[in-house]
Amino acid sequence: MLDTKIALVQMESKLGGVKENLEKINGYVNQAAGEKADIICFPEMCITGYGRDIAKKIAVNLEAGDVSRPLMEMSAQNNIVIVVGLAECNDDGKPFITQLVVQPKGVVEKYRKTHLGNSEKPYYSPGSDFKVFDHTKVKFGIQICWDMHFPEMTAILS
Repeated sequence: MLDTKIALVQMESKLGGVKENLEKINGYVNQAAGEKADIICFPEMCITGYGRDIAKKIAVNLEAGDVSRPLMEMSAQNNIVIVVGLAECNDDGKPFITQLVVQPKGVVEKYRKTHLGNSEKPYYSPGSDFKVFDHTKVKFGIQICWDMHFPEMTAILS
């Protein structure tokens, strides 16, 4: 494995404030790129903010491109992989808690949280796949919050 520099961000997100949150994310991406980071990781649902009873109202339709397009531009301009969370629309009803992996060459992949907490189950849908993502220097998997309570998932990803 080649040396990989990873930037980690802990931030306060405005609930439903996608535009403001993306502006804040852009600042962190620029800062991390200035420090020569290869990957920058953001918190669960930091683009939409985290809310349960308003999950459907804050969920983002990724097909519209309003979120993915600016993230792809940030990634390409800074040559950095962006790992960032949001509530994602789901045609079957309840949204997903999704972590996007945005690559500098315009590839956007996603991991949908598979293990929901009991308080999330009435409002969100679980994902069904464990994914391993490729970076030129490292392969990595994603676990969001409650996912980390299941060591089997870590074993599968490894």
